[in-house]
Amino acid sequence: LEEAIIHDTQQTEKAIADLNSSIIIDSTSNIIRRANRILLVTYQEIENSEDSTFTTQLQNASDAFKETLSPMIAAAKQLALSPDNKIAHSQWQQTNNELIDAIGNVREALQPLTSNLINELEHISFNHSSRSASRSPPPRPPLPSDEELSASAAPPRPPLPILEPTNDEIYDKDLPIPQSNQPILMAAHDLHMNIKQYSSHDNELIALAKKMSHFVAQLSLLIRGETGTKRDLISISRELSDMSEHMTYLAKQLASGCTDRRIRTHLLQVSERIPTIGTQLKILSTVKATMFGIYGVLPRSLSKNERAMI
Repeated sequence: LEEAIIHDTQQTEKAIADLNSSIIIDSTSNIIRRANRILLVTYQEIENSEDSTFTTQLQNASDAFKETLSPMIAAAKQLALSPDNKIAHSQWQQTNNELIDAIGNVREALQPLTSNLINELEHISFNHSSRSASRSPPPRPPLPSDEELSASAAPPRPPLPILEPTNDEIYDKDLPIPQSNQPILMAAHDLHMNIKQYSSHDNELIALAKKMSHFVAQLSLLIRGETGTKRDLISISRELSDMSEHMTYLAKQLASGCTDRRIRTHLLQVSERIPTIGTQLKILSTVKATMFGIYGVLPRSLSKNERAMI
């Protein structure tokens, strides 16, 4: 919207040069319409957030922005009546520039961290020539003699320890590409692909989600009879059920500290579905476990349709 308003401003300036009142009216009307849209969005964000610092800053920016709207509208009307009037042109330019500046303040209030970081980067100076020129470098110390080198020779470096992969590294590994007849593996793969972009370091929710994706992939192999035993199937399903309960707990904890009402509501709605899915998983795994034969493995005589259902 901000870029569109700047474009409408340029169109207005061109229409002023051409003394085209109809284009002036159209372009300034677009500016007013977009400005009202920005005000509506800011009010929605203020209503949605429970962060008092954020809402106060945004409220102040939106109030200042709203105050620039009426003067610009009045100046635009005068300009449309007299496009060749330099005073009217100057008055509209001033009020419109104030409106655009106020929009920038609203944008910064909506994105305070990003805006501050950009401003800091813009003011970083990489020119150190003046400082380095004012100070001469210290004299270089003399090189040590051969006797000093041999006397101070360091002992041989010990070999580096062999590091075992951590759980985080194990669950960061990619899952096999699922086939169209592997819906459970496909769900695990989709989950892993969506969360692999996030680091699980100091983030228990992400770490647990990555672990669950690998367990679901293992469940797919077990439930299709491609590996494992009845005991493995029951064990994996119980592990996943326990993890789903902990996932629900973590999600609710995260929601309790979320100041965005929309995100919090959506997070709670999704987390309430997890225990139900965990219970369904227990039932499904128990039923499938009863299909194991006396050899303790899922019979390979299942039809394609039966396997597709699992």
